[in-house]
Amino acid sequence: MTASTTDEFSAWVSIDGVRLPQYGVETTVIKGVKTVSCWIASEVDKMLGGTSTYSANLIPDTATRSAKHVSDTVARPLMFSKTEFTDEDAYMNSNPHNLGEIVVEIWTTEIEPELHTTVHDYSPKEQPTKIHERTKKAISHRATFGDEFATVHRKASTCTDGRRVMNFIFKYRPREYLQAEGIMPLDPKPAARLHKRAASALELSTSEDEETGIQLRNEEVRLRQEELRVQKESLEVQKREARIRKEELRIQAEELKIQLDAVKAKSQRKKAKLESLEAKLQVKTEIIDLT
Repeated sequence: MTASTTDEFSAWVSIDGVRLPQYGVETTVIKGVKTVSCWIASEVDKMLGGTSTYSANLIPDTATRSAKHVSDTVARPLMFSKTEFTDEDAYMNSNPHNLGEIVVEIWTTEIEPELHTTVHDYSPKEQPTKIHERTKKAISHRATFGDEFATVHRKASTCTDGRRVMNFIFKYRPREYLQAEGIMPLDPKPAARLHKRAASALELSTSEDEETGIQLRNEEVRLRQEELRVQKESLEVQKREARIRKEELRIQAEELKIQLDAVKAKSQRKKAKLESLEAKLQVKTEIIDLT
């Protein structure tokens, strides 16, 4: 939210680090001080943070507040909580100041240059724990403090307040209240949400189908490649078997040749022996005829 005339100052409220949308922004002057107000949606048990900036012809300056110190080394976070109502008369006139509002005041100041250890009165401002039910029933949430946590020991400069130059007022209510009052747009209708959800589901389904188709095609290619690999290995086995069979036939042929050569040699030796015997017999016969 930014000042509408000079645009020097801006401020916003965050929940869990996310800047909240602002509705019904108005600019007025209260007691001579420019005041910008708006509505924001509160959420129970969510951590709060407030930020303000100044950027007018100088180096931009930013201040952020998300906790309140209860000692030099301990702080409590800002957060929204449910308002507890009561009918006890003791709480009839005990409404906290600015209930339902977060107010940011911008003041001029003079800062001493020397840093020193902070000297501060940490005694808490007493706030009623309950709200009387006859007061502001619409305010079902309130800004309060969470559990304590450890923080660093702070040092600061002494400041002298000058004059207030700007106010920011963040009026917070539950989302349902703001929507019922027409301050905040309604959420999308159930049919529209259902249509959007169905479209998203269809898109997701289509995407999943495409991904499934790609996976199936990839698996088909992988199986085909595996089949070709098995066929190639089978052919290699058949070739090896053929080479082995050929080698076996060659060895058998050589063994048969050796056997044939041996038979042939034996036959030749027998033939030669017979021829020798025949020659001897012929000689003897010739000798006998001469006598």
